[in-house]
Amino acid sequence: MFVYLKALFKSLACMFRRWPRHVEKRMASVAELLKQNKYKRAGKEIAYISLDLCAQLESAKMKPKQADVYFTYLLDIMDLSVVPLQKEVKALILEGNVLRDYGKKFGADLNRMRKLANAIIGDQN
Repeated sequence: MFVYLKALFKSLACMFRRWPRHVEKRMASVAELLKQNKYKRAGKEIAYISLDLCAQLESAKMKPKQADVYFTYLLDIMDLSVVPLQKEVKALILEGNVLRDYGKKFGADLNRMRKLANAIIGDQN
């Protein structure tokens, strides 16, 4: 019973979650591109944002939990199983979604994120 109630409250909390304004503002272009079904451009935008977040993490201008919020926001506004993004873009989003554990054994790998982002940006098709 307790597990059920806990899951219910978590579900309700997600329905009323308010994202930080700076996250919504930064990701607005991605959200708009997704609404317009411009998935290739959305993927490139995600890649550019990812590279910037990686740089901010490495220079200690941002904490891992702060960077993780951007990717959690992406997962909240779209269903990766339905949105036809490239597999590299999906992998980048999922890798970014574990940024909160950056520096830990199973946390995000910034080198992998950069490789994925550069592959997405370099893809001219």
